[in-house]
Amino acid sequence: MQCLVCENLSLRLICQQCLDSLPLRPTSRVLECGLSVHSFFGLSDVAPLIYSKYHIFGSRILARLARHCAQYFFAKVSIPTHTIAIGLDDLPRKHYAHTAIIVREFCKVSNATLIPSYGTLIATNPISYAGKSLEFRQNNPRHFLYKPKFHKQNTTGDAGTIIFDDIITSGSTLTQAYQCLCAHGVRPLFAITLADARL
Repeated sequence: MQCLVCENLSLRLICQQCLDSLPLRPTSRVLECGLSVHSFFGLSDVAPLIYSKYHIFGSRILARLARHCAQYFFAKVSIPTHTIAIGLDDLPRKHYAHTAIIVREFCKVSNATLIPSYGTLIATNPISYAGKSLEFRQNNPRHFLYKPKFHKQNTTGDAGTIIFDDIITSGSTLTQAYQCLCAHGVRPLFAITLADARL
């Protein structure tokens, strides 16, 4: 097998040397709704790797990137025990659910601090926003359906909720997800994405 970045022989689709050489550029931004979003890569640095999600082999690439980001994140940040991880629209479409892969890797690295809640925020309008304008995104909301997997998901006790997605572009999808959760009494602590499209 070859590394997709350097094309040298590798046991993984991204060899460790190339993974380590990807520039981590941690960023935070606060959306108008008040949700804080933390990202690790500039999309311009990892776009071909992130967009591999449209191919069947992309699941392994996303897993490598997510694990790399999770290791960086948990080396610097502590979260409350039993924090719930919710991936946006994590139903498998075509081959797999890319947000479910990201959640799974973060949960593995968290040493059971983070608990996955799959199938919790499902888009009833699963239209693709890839390459679309802000106007298109605003005119075609996702209409998230909240299907709680736990009897109580709140932020009043020790536990909270974190929303996961692969990329933040305009923030409209995360805003819709945040508003859906808040409408059901769940106020997320923050959101995590692998890449920020502004960079």
